[in-house]
Amino acid sequence: MAFIGLLLGEQLDFPGEEFQRLSPVDGSSLRPWTEVAPGVLDPLIAQLKTLNLSAEADLAARSAALLQLASDLERDAASLARLITMETGCPVAQSEVLQVQSAVALIRSLVEQASEFAFTEERVGARGGKVRIDRLPIGIALGVVPCNVPIFLACLKLATALLSGCPVVLKPSPENVDSMALFSRYLARMDLPTGAVNLVLGGRVLGDQLVRNDVFRKVSFTGSSASGLAVAKLCAQRFARVTLELGGKSSAILLDDVDFTAVKDQLWLAMLQNNGQVCGAQSRVLIPKSRAPELRSALSEMFEETVVGDPRSPETGIGPVVTADAASRIRNTCNEATSQGALLLSGTREEPQESATVPPRLYEVKDSVAEIWNEELFGPIACLRVYDTEEEAAGWANESRYGLSGSVWSGDANRALGIAQRLKTGSVAVNSKKILDFVAPFGGWGQSGIGRELGEDGFRSYLETRTILLP
Repeated sequence: MAFIGLLLGEQLDFPGEEFQRLSPVDGSSLRPWTEVAPGVLDPLIAQLKTLNLSAEADLAARSAALLQLASDLERDAASLARLITMETGCPVAQSEVLQVQSAVALIRSLVEQASEFAFTEERVGARGGKVRIDRLPIGIALGVVPCNVPIFLACLKLATALLSGCPVVLKPSPENVDSMALFSRYLARMDLPTGAVNLVLGGRVLGDQLVRNDVFRKVSFTGSSASGLAVAKLCAQRFARVTLELGGKSSAILLDDVDFTAVKDQLWLAMLQNNGQVCGAQSRVLIPKSRAPELRSALSEMFEETVVGDPRSPETGIGPVVTADAASRIRNTCNEATSQGALLLSGTREEPQESATVPPRLYEVKDSVAEIWNEELFGPIACLRVYDTEEEAAGWANESRYGLSGSVWSGDANRALGIAQRLKTGSVAVNSKKILDFVAPFGGWGQSGIGRELGEDGFRSYLETRTILLP
């Protein structure tokens, strides 16, 4: 039997079909995962209904427990980062900050924000008297976490739910059994009521079972748009609250006054960090016609200079993606790109078809026909397109069924702001790889999702509102 997780304060194993896992880095065996048979967890999950936290009561205790979790993660950041590197291929030069230290900073920020959040407020009524507004925990929450940044996203869902007064069950990806097994040990040490924090591992069968269970009044899902649509339908059938943070096909717009040398490092991270396995990866880059030859050459050189190899080496910029199947899917799309009108500018290095490594590739497109321009690949692949006017660039950036993030790169921040305000997307960065800030709402337009995480909006998504009309 493989590790299942932490449920109601206990480390548990259950029988079920066992699946072996191989590291995309070197093919070594990783900890297997078990697809728990439907219904096995029902008696334990039913016990969660007896829990009763509140938004304001014991907020200090929950905050203290989260701060201790942050300290534990910070202490063992290197160990956790190495596990995630072996599971997902994230280069070790990036993994400690991206995968763990970011989660530490997130927890500490959310705790501070919760201390200032107005769970109760009074207003002068427009019709006389006063109005009291209470924001109350919605109930037990389910957080479904993808494989690309598992610690960060688990902490985002965990901390927001707990600080709002909601018990939470985390369901990570089966690709992260090793890192989640270690993570669950820290959760078990949190000084909280039994069952306030839970983590269960499994695949799609378990995920479907949990999303359907009416014990969960709130579901927070991060993953693909197709899976998010299925989650939304299931939640709608039982009127459960749902937040969806889904895919993206984000555009980096380079203006004609950009200093490429000054922004090169940030732009590389925006496009290729974590092997492109980032929901807000800037996988489209739009360059002005007036500087097209220079910027095309500079971008191609940036891709060619990227070190591809073993992610355990500090020199490596691009390692393997999470599985060989994912790599095969990316390669298949790339193989169709030329016939769809895309021109390969950089990335002629080839890997065996069974390899999980996909060398970074930069294509140029003349129109929006190619699938490689339209679809999220979740790998180190980007498309370049030359625009005549800034209006044309903004229009192309907005021609997408997604709308998660974007970026504008310029020597003039005010000019960049003007372009940023034209983009139909959840967040826009200026001269930065950032796709979010802990105090600001994060989420997407269109098929990039529903609802927002982080900041006040994140807390509100776990709270029900009650209005009391006073004389």
